[in-house]
Order: sequence, then C-alpha cells, then structure tokens
Amino acid sequence: VNIHPVPQASFNNTAVVLCDSGTVAFANTSVSTAPVASINWDFGLGLGTSMQNNPSFFFGTPGSYDVRLIVENVFGCSDTAYQLGLVTIGDPPTAEISLSDTTGCAPFSVTFTDLSTPGNSPLASRLWTFSQSSPTFSSQASPTFVYSQPGTYLPILEVTDQNGCTDSDTLSLESLAPPVANFAADDSFGCAPKPIQFTSLTPAIVDWEWNFGDGSPNAFIDNPLHTYFTDGTYTVSLEVTDIEGCKDTLVKPQYIRLDHPTADFIVSDSIICPNEPLQFTDISLTDTVLVAWAWQFGNGDLSGQQNPQYAYPATGLYDVSLRVTDAFGCEDSVTIPRSVRVLEDILPTAPPIRFVTVENGSSIYIEYGRYANLRGDFGSYRLLQQNAGGGWDPIYLTDNINDTTFLQTGVTTPLESYCFRLEVLNHCDRPSEFREADVHCSILLESQSLVDAIDLTWNAYIGWPVQEYEIYRVNDYDKNNIQLMASVPGDQTNWVDFDMFCYDAYIYRIKAIQAGGNEVSWSNIKREAPQHFGPPFQMDIEVATVEQDSFVVVKWGDVPPGDNLVEVVLERDAGSGFTIWHRQGINDPQREKMDTDVSVHTQSYAYQIYVVDTCGDVTPAGNIGKTILLKAERAEGTVLLNWSFYEQWTNDVERYEIELFNESSGEFEFVALVNGNINSYEDQQTELPQGEYCYRITAYENGGNRHTSVSNESCITVDPLLYFPNAFSPNGDGNNDEFLIKGAYIESFTMEIFNRWGEKIFISSNQADGWNGLTASGEEAPEGVYVFTVLGTGYEGESIQRSGTVTLFR
Repeated sequence: VNIHPVPQASFNNTAVVLCDSGTVAFANTSVSTAPVASINWDFGLGLGTSMQNNPSFFFGTPGSYDVRLIVENVFGCSDTAYQLGLVTIGDPPTAEISLSDTTGCAPFSVTFTDLSTPGNSPLASRLWTFSQSSPTFSSQASPTFVYSQPGTYLPILEVTDQNGCTDSDTLSLESLAPPVANFAADDSFGCAPKPIQFTSLTPAIVDWEWNFGDGSPNAFIDNPLHTYFTDGTYTVSLEVTDIEGCKDTLVKPQYIRLDHPTADFIVSDSIICPNEPLQFTDISLTDTVLVAWAWQFGNGDLSGQQNPQYAYPATGLYDVSLRVTDAFGCEDSVTIPRSVRVLEDILPTAPPIRFVTVENGSSIYIEYGRYANLRGDFGSYRLLQQNAGGGWDPIYLTDNINDTTFLQTGVTTPLESYCFRLEVLNHCDRPSEFREADVHCSILLESQSLVDAIDLTWNAYIGWPVQEYEIYRVNDYDKNNIQLMASVPGDQTNWVDFDMFCYDAYIYRIKAIQAGGNEVSWSNIKREAPQHFGPPFQMDIEVATVEQDSFVVVKWGDVPPGDNLVEVVLERDAGSGFTIWHRQGINDPQREKMDTDVSVHTQSYAYQIYVVDTCGDVTPAGNIGKTILLKAERAEGTVLLNWSFYEQWTNDVERYEIELFNESSGEFEFVALVNGNINSYEDQQTELPQGEYCYRITAYENGGNRHTSVSNESCITVDPLLYFPNAFSPNGDGNNDEFLIKGAYIESFTMEIFNRWGEKIFISSNQADGWNGLTASGEEAPEGVYVFTVLGTGYEGESIQRSGTVTLFR
C-alpha cells in the first residue's frame, strides 16, 4: 500500500477593498511534494474561475467575495484553501452641494450645505475648498464663507466613506464688485451763510443719500446744492447704490470748514508818555489767512499795516479798534476801550527812607516809604549805594509799587559803613530829583581792648536825628536775650565798658533811636576781650628721677611772687602731650610728688609746673623735668647701653655715671663716667660671675644746684662664650705651646682630647688648664689632627656642648 502526502493549498490572504470595480492579482503559495496536476480558482458568486497558477481577475460589481483554491497532485490527492470576504468592491458615496445664494455683492457671505449620500459604507469625512486662487478649507457640515473680492468662484466639496471611497461636487457662484462712492464740493472754506454745490462722482448709480453734517434733512439726488447757515466744521457723507443693489458709503470728516476771523490785538504798553512809540500787534485768529487790517487809534489816525507802530502826541485816554478781513472776504472787528493812557511827564517826588539797619555780617536791610502815585505815573523804585569814590551805584530796581524793602547782601558790615539813596522813576523813566533824596548810612561799631576795659566807638547814624544810642551785650545778631549796658545821648559816639572779668570776651551792638519818631537802626556786632596781665614769673621743675626702679619722684621749688595766685598745677606728658596730673593750693607746703602710675622700663616721663591766678592766667612756660629711660642690649660679648637725655635743667647735664649691680655685694658698683652730651656706652671690660647684668644711669646737673636724676634699671642675661684655636705647636718656644679654650660667663667646664683611634689622651675640668701635647702616660703625642669635646654650664645653668678638631704641629 502506498500512502502519498496531501498537498497544502494556500494563497495570498491580504484583504482587498476597491471602489466601484477593479482587478485583483492572486499569488499561489501552495506546497506539494508530488507534482501538481491541476489548480482551480473560484472567485465567488459565480463570477468566474481560473486554472492559472497566479491569475488576475476583474471584479465589476460591488459586493463581498469569497475566494477558493483547489490544488491536486498527480496521485489524485487534493487540498482546498478558502478565504471569506477576501475581496470587497465598495459602492462609493455621492457628493452634493447646496448654496444659500449664488450671486451677491462683495463682501459676499455664502452658507454651504452638505447634501451628500453614502454608498454601502458610512461617510467618514468631508472637505470644503471655497476658493482655488486662495485655498481656504473647512470640514463643517454647513460652513459660511465670505468672498471679500469680486469674481466667479467654484467651491468644491469632497466626501470620503469608511472604505476610503470618495466623490466630489462643485457649483459656480459670483461675487459682484460694489460701487466706489465719491463726491466733491465746489468749495469747502468760507463763512456762513454759504451755499455749496455737491457733485456725485460715482457712475452707474441708481440711488443717492447725502448727509451734510449740520442736522438738516438728507438729500436723495445726485448733485444737491446745500446752504450752511452757521459757522462750524461739518462732516459730509454719501451712500450710493448701483443697479445690482450693491452699496458703498464715503465719509469725509470735517470736510466743510466755515468760520469768520476773530479780531484781537495787544499793545506793548498801556500807560505811556507823549511821543513814546507803541507797538500794536495783531493776534487775530483765522483758519485761512488775513489779507487786510484797518486800525483806528482813537484820535482820528488810521493804519492799514498788520503790526503798526504809533506814538500819541498828546495826553489822554484812547480807545483802539481793529477790523480784519480774511482771504474769503470774511470780516471781524474788535474795540478795546481805554486801552492806551498817555500821561503827563512830571518828575515824581521820592518817598523817604525809613531806616537802614545791619542784619548780619554780610547784609543790610533797607526800608522806605510807599510812593503816593496820585497821578498814576509810577514806574519803578531805584535804590543806590555810595561807592568808595563817593559816587552812587544802582543796586536794586523794582516796578512793584508795594515792594518797599530790600536786603543788600555781599557787604562786610564789621568793616564798613554803607550809605543809600532812593529814587522814584515815573512811567517815562525820568527819576526824582537826586539832590532831594535822603541819604541813610549804617552804623559801624568798632572796639579797642584796654586793661580790664573795652572802648567802644561808632559813627553817628545818618538819615534822621538820633535821640539816643543804646549799648547792648549780645550773643550774635539775634535781638533776643540781649543785655542793655548803657544809654547815651544822640550826639555821643563813644563809651567805655569797665564791667570786665579777666579775659572774658564780649559781643556788643549799638541801637540808634530816632528823635521824635519810631524808627531804629542797629549796628554790626563787635567781639572784644579786655587785656589782663597774668603771673609774671615762671616756675620750674627741679628734678624728676626714678626711684626704686618703679616710680618717679618730681620735685619743684617755691611758688614765685604774683597777684591773685590761687593754684599750683603739675602736668605730665606720657607720650601723648601734657595733661594735668596734680593740683594743689597756693599755700600747700608740699614741694615734691610721687608718681606711681608709670612704667619706667618702657618710656620716659616729662613734667612741667605752673601757677594759675583768679583769671585762669598761668605763669610763663618753665623748664620741664624729663626722666632718663635706659635700654641695655647684648652685642657679641659686650653690653651696649643707650639712654635718653635728661631734660631740662637750667645748666644742663654735667655728666652721666654708669653703675652695675653686683649680686655678691648687693650694691651698685661704678662702671664709667661719660660727658653730659653723650647718651650711649659699650661695656667691654666688666666681668662678674653672675648670669644677669643690671645697669642704671645717674645724671648730675651742671652748676651750683647739684641735682641728680636716676634712670630705670635695665638688665640683660649673659650668654656663655667659648673661643677655639684650630692648631698649636708644643715646642717649648713660649708661643702657642698649649691648646687652650678661652671663654667667659662659664660656671663649669670639662675638656677631653681624643686621638684618631678614639682613645682619650687628655681631660681637664679647669678652663685655665690647656693641653700641652702629652698623652695620659706622659709621652709626646705625634703630630696630627685630634678631636676635642667641651661640656659645661653657664651662670644661668644653661648647657654647653662643643666639639671640633685641632692640629698639633711639631
């Protein structure tokens, strides 16, 4: 029995959807191990069959089709592949447009309606295209679109169903061009009443509507004639309609401007003198241009200029008129009654100056009467000030008749008296008589210092008679809190103040009082102090000296003679200047003072003394006393001493004695004497077996007083010193026969010598004992290099360790 394998039938199984009809290609993908004998395709619904391996079949009717493939091999074995609904032929939708209107005036608004019907599949989308030239799209069911430009348009609707099948529809519509409204007037400027002819400039119009902007009824003809009865600015509009019913409107804002000119003028002055030129200026208003002017000056004289000049020959009060005409012949006129007054030219009489008074060190206040102005001829006040040469300079000019005060600044009232005159200028600028003007001069107060008195003098006030002068003590220019010292008659200009106290300075001021009147004038202020003689003799410091290395003792002599002495004051300078350190009464017998608030090791202190009297005056500066500050420093085995000079004995310093404290004896021992003009010393010779050297300096005064001043103590710690030779020759010639280590300030000492093999050949504990070149056994050491070590201590217990080499020569 032979069992043959069955073929496996298959074909491409991707579903195909087509709209209306279409050809579909099929691919046989069957598998068979035996040769295929036949292939049979069935395309469904009895449409047709095929025996091709990869056939193509045309589907012409909408519907859903099942496809079957039967494969049979040579053994008669077969297999069938079957796919349901593999091919779908769709019934497409039908697009349809409905328009709200097909013709209209631009801007033309059209509403579109979608009336499309689906095929065998629901609609999925729509797309409107309103204009092809400027594509604008919409997906709404009933969109509205405005065609702003005239023209013929073909809007398109395209619909798509869920199978992707589409259809489109289009209709034609027309957007009509509207008319363009335009008009003109035969004139748009002038003055009311004014008839104006309007003309429509738009062709092919069947209807007009005019609005003239003045509230009158609208006109409905093409070329109306309209009269404006009132000046004003008017906006005119015209609406036109063409045969298609399309409209347009033109509005011309403020198109008609009707106005009369407004006559007006100004005059350069209203009150003048005869034959004084006046400038008449036209300030009329017009919306065009003025072409004519007619002036009447009120006295029969005329002018046709726009801005004439005119001088009135006679006094009087005049009305001035102006009539103006513009380019359209429109006129206006104005009259200003009493616009010009021509005065008589009579010299005025200046009012008197009331007073001149000093305000402060740099200003003077002037006050004068008000001009009566009975004729109405006031022009200005002019204030003059006398200069150094005796002439008069104008310093102030005002045309305010009520301005009757002036403050003159920039003066120096403590140094000079200043004089003033007042003039009145009439409207013709002519001044009052100069000789008749009052002269007023400020008071200059001066002073002189006397012994316990102050002499005051001042110049007499000029301007009105003085009844009396009052003398005041003041604090400054303020008139409050002042002290009246005296009153003197108006003919007296000197007074001496004896009410003094020591050096007190006083400020004075003089007030002049008008005789028989109420005016006053104040002088400048003057500060002065009386003379006073203080104690005549100086007081000196005898000595200032450091004691016990911790405080300073200051000594002084008896109080010098003098009057009204009350106190002795001792001052100290610790480096920042003299300040009071001690006070005592004049009868206190104490003649020396201990100063414990000091640091005698860090600085020097200076002292001075003086006597104070009841006025606070002090004796002349006397000699000071300044302590000695000593500083000791080590300088390579020696001690360097520096100290400050003692200041200020009358006879200077004769000598300085230098001393060093010996710890063994407990006393200071003499070291050296140096001249009084030397303040340094180098101690190279003193050697004491102690670890600290403390020095002090004593200054001796030159001459008979024989005072002494002791410095502070200054101490240094002494370092041990060792000196090593590098060779010796123990040959018995008495020169360099021993290796000897010298030193100073050493408490204990041990020296050892070693040969080159490290054997100790010599030891000594006495600094004075040197190595003579012999070994420990008494034999001569051979020539060569040897090693030495030194161990010891200094006076303060500090450790000493030294080592080196020495060369022995034979």
